[in-house]
Amino acid sequence: MALASVPEDQRNNDANPALRDLYTGVSMTERELMKVLERHGVVPFDPLGKPFDPNLHNALLELDDPSKEPGSVAFVQKRGFMLYDRPLRCADVGVVRKPSS
Repeated sequence: MALASVPEDQRNNDANPALRDLYTGVSMTERELMKVLERHGVVPFDPLGKPFDPNLHNALLELDDPSKEPGSVAFVQKRGFMLYDRPLRCADVGVVRKPSS
């Protein structure tokens, strides 16, 4: 979430070197942490566009999006993690609402 909070136009901007260096440090730390987790069988998963599965996803909200399939994941607040083939942390998601009849 810290990486996402830095606007893209300021990530490589020389106008604010402290922010640029902080972003670089956090991204390097995340990369190294992910390498260690993957060595032990923990991998992230991104459910964007996939059908909602209550065993893998926590539905935070429903939203209307006619361009996407009802019941599919349209928004990912937090990605999930799997330990081999089991969910370690479910992904927090927004789901496309089914049209009311």
